[in-house]
Amino acid sequence: MGSTDQAVCVILINVMETLPTAPHTVLLVDDSPAVREAMRWAFENAPDFSVIGEAGDAAEALEQTAMLHPDVVLLDIELPDLDGYAVSRALKAGSSAPIVVFLTVHSDLESQRRGKEAGGDGFAAKGAGWTALITQIRDAMKYPVEAPPSLYEQHKER
Repeated sequence: MGSTDQAVCVILINVMETLPTAPHTVLLVDDSPAVREAMRWAFENAPDFSVIGEAGDAAEALEQTAMLHPDVVLLDIELPDLDGYAVSRALKAGSSAPIVVFLTVHSDLESQRRGKEAGGDGFAAKGAGWTALITQIRDAMKYPVEAPPSLYEQHKER
């Protein structure tokens, strides 16, 4: 390889490193259409995420996940047909499991423990605000196998 070829390779590598990466895809799961709409709005200001679908119950969440293959599932714990813990266990049993971040009004230690046991990668309180929610999801993306305990406790500090 000549010096010109090497220079071209270096330029191509530099250009590729500056290209934007595709945003992480998100599936929103909550039984409240108003909450899903607010979450979708919050993600419009987060260029590293793209909402690709919504679900209002567990069955729809499992169906949408199988069809759309999102990177992240933002999952309410209280759903009309199954709880979010059962949905998370089902999602994590799949071959290409998404990151699961629980979104809930429950901030007690028991809910957090159950979320971890169900394979959750993060835990965000609905009352913490949308900026905190986006931060929680970004943190969960950094630690997809074993989310640090602070992900389950940060919302108490905010």
